[in-house]
Amino acid sequence: MLFPEHGSNIAGHFDSSRENDVLAGADVKIRGRFVNQRLAPVPMEPEAILVVPEGGRLLVRATSQVPFGLRAEMASSLGLSPADIRVV
Repeated sequence: MLFPEHGSNIAGHFDSSRENDVLAGADVKIRGRFVNQRLAPVPMEPEAILVVPEGGRLLVRATSQVPFGLRAEMASSLGLSPADIRVV
């Protein structure tokens, strides 16, 4: 069990004790089993950035899935050419 303080790994429960009564007159019946993992709304990687000046240019080490977007935003904010910023 990942989170013992929650008492179980069950995220939710639906009471199906009246299932037969409710579905008795239904034209269509669909049965399925759906499982969701317990989710944590936090990133697994740190939200960090390191900028190193290199001969008039910037080397940017960042945890970003959009390095070209980050480079464009930084260039616009700092008044630099995107060619002067390298994001890795």
